[in-house]
Amino acid sequence: MPLDVDTPFLRHTLAGALAGAFNDLIMHPADTLRAKINATTATTATTTSPYSALINTFRSTLQTQGVRGFYRGYSSVLLFSMPGNGIYFSTYELSKATLQSSAWPSHVIEPLSGLNAQFAVSFLWTPYDIVKQRMQTSTTASTLRNEFQLLLRSGELFRGLTASWIVWAPFSIVYFGIFESSRRTLSTHLQSDWKLDLISGTIAGVASAIVSQPADAVKTRLQVLQGDDFMANGFWRGARDIVRKEGSSALWRGVVARVCWLAPGCALTITAFEAMKGIGYEEE
Repeated sequence: MPLDVDTPFLRHTLAGALAGAFNDLIMHPADTLRAKINATTATTATTTSPYSALINTFRSTLQTQGVRGFYRGYSSVLLFSMPGNGIYFSTYELSKATLQSSAWPSHVIEPLSGLNAQFAVSFLWTPYDIVKQRMQTSTTASTLRNEFQLLLRSGELFRGLTASWIVWAPFSIVYFGIFESSRRTLSTHLQSDWKLDLISGTIAGVASAIVSQPADAVKTRLQVLQGDDFMANGFWRGARDIVRKEGSSALWRGVVARVCWLAPGCALTITAFEAMKGIGYEEE
């Protein structure tokens, strides 16, 4: 039986896949800097300032690896980004449409739909995150095939799954809650749909990036640092060890890089998604 391209779920899946691919092509270098900063331990960090960490990591990557260094791990993006974003956005729209038939208010439905979307895609995005971040932070070039073989042999395909939930569940709750509420508020001042989505997406991206940064710092180390003793006992003990050995500032070292990655990235993705899912934009 042929797929009906006019069904909302399929349209949302295709729109999410294309929007995610568009964003990752542009914003992957910022994600690489974020991963490198978060994976840096006290023994290798040269600064506790988030701004200095971003600048220093950019310079060192450019000097030691060249421009190609910013796109390490992009082969994993090509494999996982489109299906992952397709599942994420289609689940969000499906969940929102389903919950709207209930008596719940919008400010509850939208964050809850974001949470559902995150859980739906987490089993795909967790191995993707591990492979991508290990390739991004490696001092030597590696291949997607080699990284996956290592994960399978070590039984670590879902290493940090709980940590991923701790990072991305609050992120999705905050992101969609703020995006939708900002869109409603700004709609009285802006007539252009794409400007409305871009601004609302940026605001939501900044807020959700900041909220999820400390957990992302722990998750990145948990998934990237292989054989590291302090991460052997899981997320919460790892978080306590980071604070005990390096101070709480270590959890915030990558916040500027994370905002630089997610704020424009979320804005571009949601704007492209809204444009492509069939709503269309009015002529200005």
